[in-house]
Amino acid sequence: GVFVLTALALLVGALFAFGIRQRLEPKTLFETYVTEDVEGLSVGSPVKLRGVPVGHVTRINFTWNQYPDGGKGYVLVEFEIKDSITPLPKGDGRDTRLLAEIRKGLRARIKGQGITGTSIVSLEYLDPEENPPLKLDWKPANHYIPSAPGQFSQMLSKKEKSLRNIEKVDFELLNL
Repeated sequence: GVFVLTALALLVGALFAFGIRQRLEPKTLFETYVTEDVEGLSVGSPVKLRGVPVGHVTRINFTWNQYPDGGKGYVLVEFEIKDSITPLPKGDGRDTRLLAEIRKGLRARIKGQGITGTSIVSLEYLDPEENPPLKLDWKPANHYIPSAPGQFSQMLSKKEKSLRNIEKVDFELLNL
């Protein structure tokens, strides 16, 4: 009997040592809505705040499935962040602080990870004037962090803008 109890105690200790403790750690659910492609993002992808891993993606869906009355064709990305890492206080103060951080420019952005083809959710501070929150016809079920265009989309839009500016140049006038 003592052998069995010792083996069970060692098993429970090993489970805690190898990660079950992380599953029991308190977490908070957040969501964002993306207007573009989320290629390479999957359930379990990391969520990073200024490069530090703070959580992971728990669900990817379309907003019309979650919010049938007002859900537009956005991609819903739900993720959880560990309460021990988040700078947001617990309780009612969390909502107030989150709104203040959003006003300062906190945005969720889908970023590619090099040549692997995988993507992450990166929480970054961007210019709120250039990255306004989407207009929502529904109340989010979880804490909401607005999204910003991803790296690839931003690069494409900047290249398109440059090409449009080049088209406006009068090359005949320059030949003088």
